[in-house]
Amino acid sequence: TVNGGIDVEMAGTVADWRQMDLKTNNGGITVAMPAQYSANVQAETGQGRIQSDFPMPPTTYFRNRRMEFAVGAGGPPMHLTTNNGGIHLKRITTQQ
Repeated sequence: TVNGGIDVEMAGTVADWRQMDLKTNNGGITVAMPAQYSANVQAETGQGRIQSDFPMPPTTYFRNRRMEFAVGAGGPPMHLTTNNGGIHLKRITTQQ
């Protein structure tokens, strides 16, 4: 998208796809995933923060607002890019 945010909610533990590319120019990106989900994340923002409910590495690359890290056991690549907005990886917890 050019103007607008992207909200995605994942299900399962590992995606059935090989790669996911989400890109917006003006807006944030939120990806909600179950706690047991696995993926390799590449997140980049020009103006905004990268937040994750999942463990992230130390902010070595944060000056460039770019991070690469595995969620869970790793898995299919997930590319998340925005110029003007933040990126949030949200953990979905199920209540029983």
